[in-house]
Amino acid sequence: MGTPDPIRINLKINNMLQVKEKKYDVRTLRPLNESYDYYHRLTEKDVAKVNNLVERIESSRSDIKPKVGDRLLYTSKRGQYSPIAFIEKNNAGELFVCIRPMIPFVVKEGHQIYYDVSGGPFTGMHESKLKYKGTVNNNFKTWGHSGACANGAVHFQAKVSMWEYTEQF
Repeated sequence: MGTPDPIRINLKINNMLQVKEKKYDVRTLRPLNESYDYYHRLTEKDVAKVNNLVERIESSRSDIKPKVGDRLLYTSKRGQYSPIAFIEKNNAGELFVCIRPMIPFVVKEGHQIYYDVSGGPFTGMHESKLKYKGTVNNNFKTWGHSGACANGAVHFQAKVSMWEYTEQF
């Protein structure tokens, strides 16, 4: 038998690290997309797109700086609370936040990911005022293989950072 070759061991470890576990397959994505699957049939192309988005979203999170796509525990000056606020834009540290969002759309263009959320109201705050609270799974959607059409959105979840903000008087 002899001693194991350290070069072969390192190559094997590196190859194992390069194989990234995908979050979804057709079977695990179908329960989140029953209507979509009924009308358009969930495909491997849809799964690949979702897994690519999940990987991009999750790999870009931070516990130091809020990122677009993160969630926020928001409390207004009047004590109104929203545990689902969503950071839609960041303009040089000034955040644009939807307090009660619908499920955000995610679109990848080139190497960038963009989020589009409806709901409301929207408010602004500076990123330095937020406190990191951990991570949470957030719901997202993107257009499936049939494009923009009725029941054409594929729903999925990705882990994002959770922040806290309380408006000051």
